[in-house]
Amino acid sequence: MQKTFAILFSILTIFSCNPKGSNQTDNATTLPAINKAEPIMGIQMNGDSSSITLSVASNGCTQKADFTCTVTNDTLVLTRLKPDNCKRMPFLTKFTWSFKEAGITPGKSFFVKNPFEGNLMLE
Repeated sequence: MQKTFAILFSILTIFSCNPKGSNQTDNATTLPAINKAEPIMGIQMNGDSSSITLSVASNGCTQKADFTCTVTNDTLVLTRLKPDNCKRMPFLTKFTWSFKEAGITPGKSFFVKNPFEGNLMLE
């Protein structure tokens, strides 16, 4: 009886160590679906050159042309148009848009719709 209890306890302990379950994946290494607000790792405004630089995750094939950057009703949205299906380990990459390309009015405040994601592994 004690042996059966010890084996059952060991099995339950092993299976309880994975809080995500066996069918879920680690989101830290997967990129978001297309046509949705892309998670942003960083944002930099440059008033001198009237540009905005956005940092995003890449698996090796991400290009500026894979995104659209728009402002609607004072809200900026960076949307991924094409998935990055490369197999490289994710890394941080930056793309720059002029205020005109992004639809930003110089001197006018705006909000950013995209979620910000802090991942120190993507440097």
